[in-house]
Amino acid sequence: MKRMQWSEYQDRVADLDREIRWRFPGDASIHLIGIPRGGLLVALHLTYMSKRYDVINDYNIGRDERNDVVLVDDVLESGATRSHWFGALRGSLGGKAPLFAVMVDKSPCYPGVIPANICSMRMTSKEWIVFPYEWEEDEGKREAVYRAGHPEHTGEGTT
Repeated sequence: MKRMQWSEYQDRVADLDREIRWRFPGDASIHLIGIPRGGLLVALHLTYMSKRYDVINDYNIGRDERNDVVLVDDVLESGATRSHWFGALRGSLGGKAPLFAVMVDKSPCYPGVIPANICSMRMTSKEWIVFPYEWEEDEGKREAVYRAGHPEHTGEGTT
């Protein structure tokens, strides 16, 4: 288990901010959808980086085609959460897939998982990350439950 400190978290949010704004030049709004729990916090913290960000949800997405939507999460592992959200959002975004931005991308650990479009850190280890807004004891329990249900997630490898 690796604990991420607030200073590293802030640096990683700044990395995401730079990359997202590079992908969307100009002054137009950039619409963020934060995946509940960690993704909501990352999306919220991004809004403090630029006035261009607007956090949206399924109540204010609308049915118009938008090219400026970023789905935000704290970590990408098996890809199940992303697949669920992409499927849920596809009709709301006129059939277009949003960009996917994560703080930590572990897709290299899982064959067949598509990497995030934007990430701040790519890991080649299944090591569990405890973000600074999480309680280490609770995350240790969550990791054990997660690994029990996903025996392929051994945590082996190098970062």
